[in-house]
Amino acid sequence: MCYVEKSSPGAYIKTGFWQAPRRQTQSLAEILLSNYLLGCPERNAIGMFPIHVGEVAGRTVRDAAMLVSTLSQLVEQGEIVMEGYWIMVPSWWDHNHQPGPGHRERVELTLSAAPAALRSQWEAVAVAAGVYPFGWSESAGGLARGDAGGTPGPTLVRTPGNNNYKAQPNSKKVKSTTTTTRGDEPLGVADPETGEWHDSSAYDAVRFPASSAEVHRPAFVRVCVSERLSSSEAQQLADELSARIDMATESTEFRVEHHEPWLRAVVKKAREAGAPILRAGAKYQREEERRLKLAKAEADKAAAYQASQRLQESIRADLTRSLTELTDFQLAELAKETNLLFPEGAAKASRIRVQGAIQARIVPTGLGQALLARALKQRS
Repeated sequence: MCYVEKSSPGAYIKTGFWQAPRRQTQSLAEILLSNYLLGCPERNAIGMFPIHVGEVAGRTVRDAAMLVSTLSQLVEQGEIVMEGYWIMVPSWWDHNHQPGPGHRERVELTLSAAPAALRSQWEAVAVAAGVYPFGWSESAGGLARGDAGGTPGPTLVRTPGNNNYKAQPNSKKVKSTTTTTRGDEPLGVADPETGEWHDSSAYDAVRFPASSAEVHRPAFVRVCVSERLSSSEAQQLADELSARIDMATESTEFRVEHHEPWLRAVVKKAREAGAPILRAGAKYQREEERRLKLAKAEADKAAAYQASQRLQESIRADLTRSLTELTDFQLAELAKETNLLFPEGAAKASRIRVQGAIQARIVPTGLGQALLARALKQRS
């Protein structure tokens, strides 16, 4: 066994996994993926975590598109619940122990970073499993919570000789979580050292050129807020992260195991050198500049077309008004004058069509409209 295998943390999958009746209706790919999610490196103490589709596909030797299809099938079966790149395994505590006080900070961080819709579903599963609200007393360094916003809930205590939890009233005030959400978007984070609250909504518009980098947005936002990055610097950092992820797909030597420390290191190195953050991600900046240039050209073309259309509509409106003000005799004379303006060799059918339109007080199109405008000008 290699060092990586020996040094990795334990993952618990009970033998009942293979005896569950639902396995009989699952495909080999679904069983493999279900097993993987219970023992993957991204797992944590509460069974709700983000995954990187590319990494999972590589580890399970699956095509990314086929993997996404299998994930969808597991969602339909109720084996997992997904929100974006976040996954929650409802059967987590069929296999794993309930988290203890030592996991408090990581659990709180995970709950605060998870999408609100997924977190609410996790709470229902955790309550049913007797895990949530957590029964960690403040004296043990934990805190009692009743909901994701930190509202006090009943403390769960274990009675002697009994493995079941029962609720006890708790009226103590609780500190709020470090991150609040609007839907799935972070609004702000608290500085871990000073406790000062910083708004992170300024980073909502930052885009990740590599879509697979989106799963790291919570860590990315924490770094942007704590390092006081401007919008421009934040976009550069997002480009760097995307470039690194793209490079990792080509060579494992570029793979980042811990993204938040890596992001902080990138910012620190740039500031110490007095240089922009952008390095490998410069290609995305060039692509964005080209995209903006093309978009501007298209917008200018559309604006010119619209201006031309408005001018034509204005001309037709003026011609229509002029036709309505003429008598029938004047209309007949105008039709003759317009006919005389046609170039030699013009089709007889075109002449007749234009004359008929004018006498019906309808503005002709194309050459007929131009000749009508010229004839009206000569009359005036």
